[in-house]
Amino acid sequence: MKAHHFFIVFALVFVFGCGSGANRSGLTGKVTLDGQPLDTGTLQLIPDDSITDKQPGGAVISNGKYSIPADPGIPHGIYTVRISSLEPTSPPPGFSITDPNSWQMLKQVKPTDRIPVEWNTASTQTIEIKKGRNQHDFNITTK
Repeated sequence: MKAHHFFIVFALVFVFGCGSGANRSGLTGKVTLDGQPLDTGTLQLIPDDSITDKQPGGAVISNGKYSIPADPGIPHGIYTVRISSLEPTSPPPGFSITDPNSWQMLKQVKPTDRIPVEWNTASTQTIEIKKGRNQHDFNITTK
C-alpha cells in the first residue's frame, strides 16, 4: 500500500470512527411517578428487531434521574421502554433470622412493582435514540 493510501484510510477511520461506537449515543432523563421524582428504580431499553446490535440497555434511576453515558452508549434506533420500582417489603410476622424455618416464610413474600404494567411488563412505550445527545423524560401516573 502506498503511503498516501495509508494516510487516506487512516483519515477516514479517524473521521468516521471505527467499530460500533460511531453508531451509539448517550441518554439522560428524568422519571416521575404521580408528579414526584421516582426515588429508586430501573430503566430497561429493549431494542426493536431492526437494530443489529440487539443487546438491551438500561440504567438505574435514582432521585428521579437516570443516565447512560455516550461511551459505551446505545446503538441508534427504536427501543421499548420498561421502568420498574419495587415496593420495599418487610419480613412476615414471626420471622426470625436465627430460625431456619423462617427462611421458608420469607420466600413467600412477593414484592410488588409501584409502576403500572403498561410501563414495565406490558410496555408499549417507545423512544428513538438518535445521533448526538438524547434526553427522554418519563411521567408515569398510577391514578
